[in-house]
Amino acid sequence: MAGLGRRAPGPPWDAGAEYYQCDLTGAARDVVRVVRDFSPEAVVHLAAPVPVHGSAEGWDLLKAAAWAAQHLFAACGRARRPPKVIVASSSAVYGGCAPGE
Repeated sequence: MAGLGRRAPGPPWDAGAEYYQCDLTGAARDVVRVVRDFSPEAVVHLAAPVPVHGSAEGWDLLKAAAWAAQHLFAACGRARRPPKVIVASSSAVYGGCAPGE
């Protein structure tokens, strides 16, 4: 098992797991290198910011999340043994609810 993120994790990170410091929104070659070096059987993609509804930064967050996913999926597709990819989502994809719903 391995983790991947922009910053090194703090406790309680599992000392038996590898961790790769890499920005998915950065250079695609960095993501390709991590996938190549670790050679995962499966990838679980959980990372995505949730913009505040009506926020001016909403589109920027959406673009960053799309680039991050594209870099990760492309790196997985280029792997010698492409891993299975699981993409999780959240209730944010359904939009907000009126009070009482």
